[in-house]
Amino acid sequence: MAIRTYGLSGSGMDVDQMVKDMMKARRIQYDKMYQEKTRLEYKKKDFNTIYTTLKEFREKNVFDFRMASQLRPMKATASDSSVATVTANADAVPINHTVEVTSLATAAMSKSAATITTSADKSTLASQFGLDSSASFDVTLNDGVNTKTITVDPTKSIHELAASINNAGLNIRANYDTTLDRFYLYNLQTGSANKLQVTDASVDVGGAAKQFFGDVLKLGAVDTAGTDAMIKIDGVEATAQASNKFTVSGLTFDLKKTGTTTIDVGADVDKAVENVKAFIESYNSTVKKITDELGEKYYRDFNPLTTDQKKDMKDDEIKAWEEKAKSGMLRNDAMLRGLVGDLRINFAEPVSGLNGNYKSATDLGITTASYVDEDGKFVDISSLGGMLSVDEKKLRTALNSDPDALYKIFATTGATNKESGVSRRLYDTLKAGLDKIVVTAGRSADLTGDTDSTLAKRLDDMNKRMSNEERRLKDLEARYYRQFDAMEVALQRMSSQSNWLAQQFSS
Repeated sequence: MAIRTYGLSGSGMDVDQMVKDMMKARRIQYDKMYQEKTRLEYKKKDFNTIYTTLKEFREKNVFDFRMASQLRPMKATASDSSVATVTANADAVPINHTVEVTSLATAAMSKSAATITTSADKSTLASQFGLDSSASFDVTLNDGVNTKTITVDPTKSIHELAASINNAGLNIRANYDTTLDRFYLYNLQTGSANKLQVTDASVDVGGAAKQFFGDVLKLGAVDTAGTDAMIKIDGVEATAQASNKFTVSGLTFDLKKTGTTTIDVGADVDKAVENVKAFIESYNSTVKKITDELGEKYYRDFNPLTTDQKKDMKDDEIKAWEEKAKSGMLRNDAMLRGLVGDLRINFAEPVSGLNGNYKSATDLGITTASYVDEDGKFVDISSLGGMLSVDEKKLRTALNSDPDALYKIFATTGATNKESGVSRRLYDTLKAGLDKIVVTAGRSADLTGDTDSTLAKRLDDMNKRMSNEERRLKDLEARYYRQFDAMEVALQRMSSQSNWLAQQFSS
């Protein structure tokens, strides 16, 4: 804005400064609205952080902790690991097996029967084998699924030939061993369905017609296939397998050689305990983020800074101030406190309808920490109060007594919440909590895609009010300047009249 000069009247007033001072008082209301809007933005962002944390915990940890692989892990031990190593999944039956490996899966392969180079010069196929350098030829390769034809250029080296085969898009690979002077072809995949077939080409070698792969590279007729792995489980022959690593009856075998081994299959208590501890750690981390927000101090005297206020402050001062201004936006929020309480109840209540000695997470040694310490004093919600702890000894005892207890207590599907397992309760409780957050603050920290949440509506209303107030302030500022302009004109007229009168009296 240009500085206004009021010199003709002789008033000497600094109108710009006067208007600025007058507007400063008028902007107080606007600044209050700005601060309120900023606090709403802080709150929306904090809710979004909680939303993201809960969503990730629900979709990753809680979802997985309903699976048998997490809650009922099995282990398998082979008596002779040189024959085969075995791992068990949750579907494995906890009994012993006798396994006989009758054959291993192999890949189709062909190699030179003897050394192949006929000249000291290996720079090209023509010089290495005495081929006609001007006569390129085609060969066709098949891997059992796909067929490709490649063109062999005698002016290229044998290594370039291998590269062209390797880049043909087949499961066939070629290699030339310089030390042994032999050429190798092999299929990357094992099993009888994976083949190695070459439709050869006739070439001229010193005036004699020879097959390039069969005679020159000494591979013979290349038409072979891999073999399947075969095993007998408890005397019963299993289905042939294309790979030496496969799964049968919940057991994943990795065959090493032919022979016999026994397999001991049972519950993996160590893995189950490890999974529980990892899940509880994730749960506590999630709940702590909520309780930290609930217990965060609110600084009533630290309002969000306006642009004018920041002009008079250093960067570190602004940072320290804003940290306090952002603090405590969700302190003691009723919705989040209710969610924490619901999460605790999910663990505390037994699963209705279960038989046996183990019906709740508490029976397994998974308990919530008390909100009262040893001296009977209240433990603040922002501390470990309300977090979960695991009595590992009690958990191991329960799992050794009933390997299915963990699965039943956490993964049981019920018609009601009380009949459902803990993980299923958590999954539903978190969904309800996420939905409430969406209603209150939406899914994102800003207003993009959010027009329906409570905070979005308040922010939209605040933006409209601020826009109206800003227009009002601009109109008011313009009115002040018009009034000063009018005053200046009046002063100029008075000054002119005074000068005229003075001239009249003087004459």
